[in-house]
Amino acid sequence: MFRNCMPEVFTLSGVVSGVGGPVAGFTVFYCFDGINTSVVTNEFGEYFIRIPACASVVITPGPLVGVTASPSRYVFNPVCDDMFRLDFTLTPVTPGGTVTLTGTVSGLIGAAGIVVNYTINGVPGTTTTDLLGRYSITAPVGSTVVITPVAPAGATLTPTTQTITNVTTDTTIPPFVVTRRLFVSGIVTRNGGLVSGVTLNYTVDGVPGVTTTDASGEYTILVPVGSDVTIMPVTTGQTSVPPFISLMDVVSDMPGQNFALSAATGFALVEGSLSGLTAVDGLPVSYTVNGGLTQTVMTNASGFYSFVVPLATAVVVTPPVQAGFTPTPPNVTIPNVTAPINTANFTYA
Repeated sequence: MFRNCMPEVFTLSGVVSGVGGPVAGFTVFYCFDGINTSVVTNEFGEYFIRIPACASVVITPGPLVGVTASPSRYVFNPVCDDMFRLDFTLTPVTPGGTVTLTGTVSGLIGAAGIVVNYTINGVPGTTTTDLLGRYSITAPVGSTVVITPVAPAGATLTPTTQTITNVTTDTTIPPFVVTRRLFVSGIVTRNGGLVSGVTLNYTVDGVPGVTTTDASGEYTILVPVGSDVTIMPVTTGQTSVPPFISLMDVVSDMPGQNFALSAATGFALVEGSLSGLTAVDGLPVSYTVNGGLTQTVMTNASGFYSFVVPLATAVVVTPPVQAGFTPTPPNVTIPNVTAPINTANFTYA
């Protein structure tokens, strides 16, 4: 029995699924009362249609390239309620049979079990490599296949994806080559304390890069096996021991590449801490030198911060604003820096 049609809008929804599960970005066409339009499925393969009450509607999936849909459509006349689970299932067609695509993921010992994602005419699927790094995919003749393996942790893949169009015969795919990445890492300290936010310039086989220390004063650089690596901290107003680190032909992870900073001649270290907060790492502490532009330094995991300024300058340090807390003091003013300062501390309550 139909309920009475009321002057309102109803929602019709469903999920489009394929061999590998829900299909995102798939177009669903619908026509109501002679009006043709469409929607696209979301990341979960869902689609939602809103139409006026008592309208007649036809819903069809498409375009269908190399796949069939079940059911082929939904027809309702009229629509007098919300309707759910209007799902479509996509199945690859097999005109003229199927073909097999085979390939390998190479360059890494233990390449078994690497996930290989693929789509056949837009329908997703997945497989894994065997003990020799081999995989295979069966597809209908004439298909377009896109293959995208998942790189193992600490490695990169070349190429990252491969597309094969209009496959008509069994095909061997060029190999995906895994390049393992090694970790070069260390810490940066100043007067024995870990320092966050320090910039380090580096080169890997002559190619430049930049990284910074995290809230624990640590930095990490990923490099290919056999690389030559040079690392140098940015040390304006400071000296570094060592001034730089050079590593030749890196063939294993290289932890312990540490730098110790100290104020250079004519400069002084200003340091302090934040306390009374639940989380104190990575907070921005602002300061000015001789009333100039405001600069920022980040606290480390223990709430400590430090920066270097020229001697005989006036410095104002301002703690970060934290909702629901008040810092004491509200700021620290040093009229004339003549020696290292280690009392620029702030307590929140």
